[in-house]
Amino acid sequence: MALAFSYARISSKKQLGGDGLRRQVEAAEKYALEHGLEIDTSLSDVASGFHQDHVKFGALGGFLELVNNGKIPVGSVLIVESLDRLSRADVLTAQSQLLDIIRSGIDVVTLADKYRYSRNNDFSQLIFSLMSMARAHDESQVKSVRGKAYLAQLHSDVKAGIKARVHHLPSWLEQTQIGTSKEYEFTLRESVSTVQKIFELYEKGYGIAKIAIWLNENGILTLQESRRSNPDPNKIWRRKVVGEILNSVAVRGDLAIGDTVVEGYYPAAVDPVTWWRVNDRYNNKSKKATNGRTGLGYTNLFAGISKCFHCGGPARVIGGGSGHRYITCEKIKETGELCTGKGKYGKTSLRYDILEKAVLDNVATYCHLPEIPTVSSDDLKRQVIEIQTGIADIDRRISNIIAMAEITDHPDDKTDLMTRLKALRSDKSRQTAEIERVTSEIRTLETVRDDFTTIHKTIEDERSKWDTFSGDDLFQSRSLVNSKLREIVSVVSIDAVDQSAYVSVAGATRIWEINAKGEVTRSTDFSNLSEEALVKMANNVGLKTSHEAIQRVKRI
Repeated sequence: MALAFSYARISSKKQLGGDGLRRQVEAAEKYALEHGLEIDTSLSDVASGFHQDHVKFGALGGFLELVNNGKIPVGSVLIVESLDRLSRADVLTAQSQLLDIIRSGIDVVTLADKYRYSRNNDFSQLIFSLMSMARAHDESQVKSVRGKAYLAQLHSDVKAGIKARVHHLPSWLEQTQIGTSKEYEFTLRESVSTVQKIFELYEKGYGIAKIAIWLNENGILTLQESRRSNPDPNKIWRRKVVGEILNSVAVRGDLAIGDTVVEGYYPAAVDPVTWWRVNDRYNNKSKKATNGRTGLGYTNLFAGISKCFHCGGPARVIGGGSGHRYITCEKIKETGELCTGKGKYGKTSLRYDILEKAVLDNVATYCHLPEIPTVSSDDLKRQVIEIQTGIADIDRRISNIIAMAEITDHPDDKTDLMTRLKALRSDKSRQTAEIERVTSEIRTLETVRDDFTTIHKTIEDERSKWDTFSGDDLFQSRSLVNSKLREIVSVVSIDAVDQSAYVSVAGATRIWEINAKGEVTRSTDFSNLSEEALVKMANNVGLKTSHEAIQRVKRI
C-alpha cells in the first residue's frame, strides 16, 4: 500500500486553534481511504507561506530533503488542499519545487479539484497549475501592500481626531458610519457580557483553561459565532482565545495600531482599573492563577505558592489515616520519605487544616497599611508629565534632524545626523519605559490600600460561607481565596522536618513563621534593605518579586 502524506498547512498561525487544520487533515484521510493509501498526517507546515524562507526551512523543505534522501519511497502521494497551499513563493521557485517533487516519483494530489499530478500527466495541466500559484503569490503581495496602506491611513485619521472604520473589529463591538463622513461610532454588543464574565472568573481565581471549560459547559457562544445570524453552538472556547481577551487593550477601550496605543477609541468593555489589575496578574507568571482543579473542594488553598522549605519542590496535600489532611514535600509520594529523611519526632508532614486556619487568620497582618503613604500619587503624576514633556522635546528634535538630513548632501554630515538621530530614539525608548514604570507604580499606589482592604474583606466573607457551601460553589469560593492570597503572598514554605511553615511576602521581604500548632512564633522584616538587595535575596531562594510588591511592603 502506497504512503500518503497530508500537507496540512494553513495561512496563519492564528488559525491553529480553529478548524482549518483539522478540516484539511480529515479531507486528506478521506481521500487516502477512498484510494487505498496509507495516510501519514505528520507533515504540517503551519507557518505563513508568503516568504519563500518558510518553504526552505519549513515542512515542505524537509519533505523534499526526505525525498532526496530516499526516506520517502517512490510512489508516495503528497496530498494538499490546493496548489496555492503548497507554496506562495515566486512562480519560478514554486515551479522548481513542484517539478522536483514530481520528478522524484512522488505524486501530488489537490483536494480542491481531486487532480493527481504525476510524471505521466499532460504537461498543459501543469502550466495551468503554475498560473494558479502565481495568482496565490500576487494575492499575498496585494494583501501585504493594502495592509500597510490601511495602517498608515488609520494613523493619519487618528492624528486628525477622526474615529475611522476598523478592519479587524473586536467581536464584542459594533461600528456604524456617521452619515456619509469617514467617522464611525462604536457601541458594545450583547456579547460584551461574555468578556466581562471572563474577567470576573479570572479574578475569582480561575485559570484560562478552567475559564474555557466553564464557558463551554455553560453553552456560551464564542465571540465570533455570536456575530452570526445562524451561530454554531458546537464551536468551542479555547484557552488561547481566553488569554488573548485578557491581554487585549481593546477591552479597556483602547485601539492598538502597531506600537501605538490610542486611548478611549472604543467604549470600554471592562473598566481600566479592573483591566490593569487582571492584566498585571495574568502577565506576572509567578502570580498566575492555576489552570486546573485542585480537588473538588479546592483542597490545597496554597496551590501554586506552597513549596518544600528544603528542596524547593512543590508541597502536596495528602490524606491521613486519622481522617485529617496533611501538607508535605511532594517527594514523599515517590520515596515514602521526606527529601531530607525523617523529621522531628519522626513526623513527615504538617496538619493542613491547622496551617490553613493560621495563614488565613493572619491575612490582616499581611495586608495592613498606614494611613499616609510615603510617596503620593500626585508626585508621581507630576513626574510623568515631566517625562512626557521631555519626550515631546525629543520628538521635535527628531523631526528637525530628519528635515536637515533631507537637505544635506555631504556624507559626513548625514552620518553625524544619523548618529544623533539614533541616540535620540534610544533616549526616547528609555523615557517611554520610565513612563510605563512610573505609571505602574501610580496604579499600585492608588489601588493598593483599596486592594488590601478588599482582599482581607473578600477572604473573610468567603470563609464565612464554607460551612454551607459544597460542590462547585465551594470550589469557586476557595479558588477565589487562593487567587487573593496569591496577590499578597509569594510563597508558603513547608518545613516538615522542623514542623513549621514560613509565609513570605514580596519575595522574602517579610516572613512570618508558623509552628505545627498554628501559632505565629516569629516575624522577620527585611524591608529596610535596598530594593536591589531584596530582589537579589528573593532570587537566591528561587522566588520572584517586583518593584511594586517591594514598595508596597515597604509601606506596611
